[in-house]
Amino acid sequence: MRTMNRREFLLAGGTLAFSGLAPRTFGAASPEQLPPSPRRLPRWRGFNLTEKCVHRPGGNPPFQETDFALVAEWGFDFARLPLSYLCWTAPDD
Repeated sequence: MRTMNRREFLLAGGTLAFSGLAPRTFGAASPEQLPPSPRRLPRWRGFNLTEKCVHRPGGNPPFQETDFALVAEWGFDFARLPLSYLCWTAPDD
């Protein structure tokens, strides 16, 4: 049995990816939305919700569902949730 070297592996992987045989990671685009391309990227409008961005003494408040509703009402497409691992770990850990 012959082993594959790095160059052969990359060539085979690239060929598979570009041939369309690789599984798709994104869902199909809606009929009214064109698929993204290098010449045309979709315009995303987002908003940061920073409840868990920094560790606060006494704990951080949870994300509020009303915040997400307000962001959607204002016309934003997504909410970015910056998270600090310090919110879930002990200082002496």
